Amino acid sequence: MMRVTMTGIELLAKAAAAYAKTAAELDKPVGGGFGDAAILGGTVLAAPRLLNAGAERALGAQRFVHGTSPLAAKSILNSGLQPSFGGHSSGSSAAADSSRYIDQSKNRIHVALDNIAGRRLVAGPHAALAHAQQDALAGGKKLSFEEQVNAFRSGLFGRGGKIVGGAMPYEAFKQVMEQDPDHFQHIAFRSNQAIGPAQLSSGRAGLRQIINARADNILQYLKKNPLRFAGGAGALGLAGLAMEQGGKAATRLVSRGMSTPEPGNDKVTA
Repeated sequence: MMRVTMTGIELLAKAAAAYAKTAAELDKPVGGGFGDAAILGGTVLAAPRLLNAGAERALGAQRFVHGTSPLAAKSILNSGLQPSFGGHSSGSSAAADSSRYIDQSKNRIHVALDNIAGRRLVAGPHAALAHAQQDALAGGKKLSFEEQVNAFRSGLFGRGGKIVGGAMPYEAFKQVMEQDPDHFQHIAFRSNQAIGPAQLSSGRAGLRQIINARADNILQYLKKNPLRFAGGAGALGLAGLAMEQGGKAATRLVSRGMSTPEPGNDKVTA
């Protein structure tokens, strides 16, 4: 059975759990305006990620990402991920100048799970390599080894190329995808079946795509994947807690701003 890597959600969950432990104290002003500003900033960062990750697991969807060049991304968003373009001369396999990678990519689509490892270690480098290859072909030249290394390094930090995201039902993902032998296990996958444009998005798939890709039968999905469903429900709960505390912090910041003393007056009106 395919195991879904949960590194990112686990880290967020640990942070949110520590956050929840001191929820009673957070009802009071913490560290003045700086404390509330930090809480509000953390909420803005964590809540949407927890919400999307929780909805993905609770609704039976699977998000994925595909790294490519900006030019190819436009075509993919219009016509979908097509196996016939696997191993194309403008792709990342050709950029790596490896006949083996090109052969392995032919008539297949390649995606990675939408998590930190999938985005940084798989989709990012592929996107940067494909972008470098696109520029090289436009200039009528071949990428040097140094240029390949530089593109790969840039991709690790999310620079270069374009990420196309998507979502599909979790059970359907397991049926049509297989492990990519050239990449990390449980992170990178490939398939000989196309993914239509309706399932794709420019950038990471959001809540709308997740809802559209929800399982047809939630109860059946729950019975087959109880731990995945429970993890999603827990993440949704943590997202709600984070938004609640963020709202309280925002209210305190507004109240503190309204009670700012006049210049020369050291006392703060309650």
